[in-house]
Amino acid sequence: MKLSILKHLRPIIALLISFALVYLFLDNYYGVFHQAYLWDELGVYSRGAIRMSQEGLGLLPSALEDELSRGHPLLCPFYFGLAFKLFGCTPLVGHIAAVLINCTAFVFLYLIIARYMEQFFAWAATMAIFLQPMFLAQSLLILPETMLLLFTMMALYSYLNRNWIFLAISITLALFTKESALILPIAFLFAELVVSARSIKWRFLFTVIFVPIALLTVFFIIQKIQRGYYFYPLHTELAKFEWYFINERWQGFKDFSFYQQGHALVFFLFVAGIALSGFKLKDFRNALIILPLIVLGGIGFLVFNYYLSRYTLYFMLPYYLIVVLLVYRAARRNVSIALYVYLFIGLAGIYYWNGEERYTDVDFSYVPHIKNLQETLTELDQETYKDQSILMNFPLVACYWEKENGYKRKADYKIVLDTLQEVQYLVLTHPGNMGDSVLFKNKFKFHKHIGDVKTYSIIYKRIKQ
Repeated sequence: MKLSILKHLRPIIALLISFALVYLFLDNYYGVFHQAYLWDELGVYSRGAIRMSQEGLGLLPSALEDELSRGHPLLCPFYFGLAFKLFGCTPLVGHIAAVLINCTAFVFLYLIIARYMEQFFAWAATMAIFLQPMFLAQSLLILPETMLLLFTMMALYSYLNRNWIFLAISITLALFTKESALILPIAFLFAELVVSARSIKWRFLFTVIFVPIALLTVFFIIQKIQRGYYFYPLHTELAKFEWYFINERWQGFKDFSFYQQGHALVFFLFVAGIALSGFKLKDFRNALIILPLIVLGGIGFLVFNYYLSRYTLYFMLPYYLIVVLLVYRAARRNVSIALYVYLFIGLAGIYYWNGEERYTDVDFSYVPHIKNLQETLTELDQETYKDQSILMNFPLVACYWEKENGYKRKADYKIVLDTLQEVQYLVLTHPGNMGDSVLFKNKFKFHKHIGDVKTYSIIYKRIKQ
């Protein structure tokens, strides 16, 4: 019995060891596990988790103020707050807790892929996707997107195994992570209509569709009572339905999903896989019904609401899953070809780890940005700036909001946010608010440059009249 269990666990253990080796390399090369927080992680999500760990865990809207909850369901800050409470409120704990989520998500991905191919091929396909920068870079951050990715994979695994209880739990957890998960019950409903030839059962409707949506509705009703709104006003303002904004979001998504990070190669493999498989895809029928529905639903939700690259994670992983299945099917006469393709996909992902020209949080271009913020804080702790007033804005000012965010600083000066006040120094950052330099023309002179070409800060000193 023990040998039988070990035999089934062996590929999972091998997969987890592979994940661990990748993360050890990342920490050795980038120092990712001890890095401070950045951008939205710094300004909102880590702060929400820190606050929960200090003031009490909770899943109701009243557990966090609007600034830290942003009107989202609170499963994400609850999870990280619990990790902080149990193991200490440090970036190391936060990053490890995030990595555990990602590793679990990719174990479920492996289990799905292993339904359709041999274990070694499933391992190779899983690792090829795991090495993609968009998943790997995000996997270390305290953000809800990787958690949503996990519950999407759990839901897929449950659906393909026809386990409606686990599917309902997975969808509910996804909905209590982020509202964009609303596409999941809709996608599974349409998939089941096709699979069951429209003879859908009431048990499925009640368990998988009604219960999760009803629970989320209760949350928003409570939010209205406790916070005065159903949906966070800032988010409803961003959801514009004019053609200009829809097209703008679509162009942003198209640029990322077709042209950046080698995604053109993935699209080519998608098209080639369909053509070379000869449309003989009966073995993958259920998967190839639900997966496109999630992808299309995710794109639709994104273009009608708001676009950021990281918002694509939970439906781009099903897209990659479609591709590796098609590649395996297309190479059915010589399956070793599929291994070479998976190797190429993985190597292409590694090639894009450092990013391209622009800063983003879906590759490791954010590492120099974090280091530059710390270098700027260290400079401002010099005697020159002691007791001076310094004007700064996000993201630099957010480094002072929580002492547990991983940044080292003394702040022996007055931080000013109001641009109308007279200050001795001005700090602008890139990425950040470097564009604001035009507002201060003829009032400040260059004082010091910190960083390199891609990520840097400039300190200006007021011109004495």
